[in-house]
Amino acid sequence: MKTLRLKAMMVTGMVGLMAVTGFANVKGPVPSGKYAKEEMSIRQDLSRITDHRESIRFLKNKLKEDRSAGNKMAVVKDKTDLKKVKADWKKDMAFLKADRCALKQDHKVAINERKQAIREDKKNIAKHSGRFHKTSGNESDPTLTAYRNNLDRDRELLKKEKSEMNSDMVAVNKEIKDSMKDMRTAGNSSEKNCTYCKK
Repeated sequence: MKTLRLKAMMVTGMVGLMAVTGFANVKGPVPSGKYAKEEMSIRQDLSRITDHRESIRFLKNKLKEDRSAGNKMAVVKDKTDLKKVKADWKKDMAFLKADRCALKQDHKVAINERKQAIREDKKNIAKHSGRFHKTSGNESDPTLTAYRNNLDRDRELLKKEKSEMNSDMVAVNKEIKDSMKDMRTAGNSSEKNCTYCKK
């Protein structure tokens, strides 16, 4: 009975320790940039998912040992702890999906703002060039040149924003895929059908 209590306290302590250290155990360099907050949230989610995966492995092995030893109370405790850790794992998977979507949405908002600036530049050029041609017919107007320079700058910034979105999403998807690949090699049947690897 004493060993049962000791094992239960040890498992509870390990699960609690993994949950607390999950926030500080973020792999990779700390992101810096416009979307650093979202990228950091994704990495924290992945770290917590990895910790939960390790807890699930540990608890499954402990459950097998206690079952083979005939320790019914420990089996009940192990099953309860396993259900809790799996629920936490599912919650963190949902957070990961939400954080990934938030990152993509932030990129799309920035792209749409850049497209709106391009539309405004085109309107200004059309409005100014039509008025300008009626008065003098000279193409060397400084305001028209400024509008065209703004249009060129905004087009370059749009291209850069799209490139950043693609590179960020590829990097995030690769991190997610690598994390899920590690889970599949562990042999957890509940983790085999992952929708994140396909996107």
